[in-house]
Amino acid sequence: MNLASTTLTRFGQVGDRADLDNGIAKYGEALELMPPGYPMRSSNLVNLGTALFTRFIQAGHRVDLDDSITRHGEALELIPPGHPLRSLNLRSLALALSTSARVITTVTLMYVLPSSLFTWNTYVYALPINQPFQM
Repeated sequence: MNLASTTLTRFGQVGDRADLDNGIAKYGEALELMPPGYPMRSSNLVNLGTALFTRFIQAGHRVDLDDSITRHGEALELIPPGHPLRSLNLRSLALALSTSARVITTVTLMYVLPSSLFTWNTYVYALPINQPFQM
């Protein structure tokens, strides 16, 4: 996971797409080594989902957006209510879902948008009272 994180940090600084692809691959490899119930599995899923979303923004490949939504959804199932990582993941999932709603057909939109809005509301209500809302 550290190699994936470091590679993605370099991508953020240099902008080399190969670093983004390599970071995603390393997160995927790390995930394969983590059995269900492994303590770091949820944070790895969140990081992988975020990296996939970044690649979708960079390259526009729909499969990356779909995979991002899947990974954030898997992570959400592992993160208990009240955990600090839960609100961050809810925010990331809501962003991916709302992005998905913008790139799909109108017919499908009526199915995805309610899920996106529900996730945004859940994120906002999951924030501690003294924590400001962050986009």
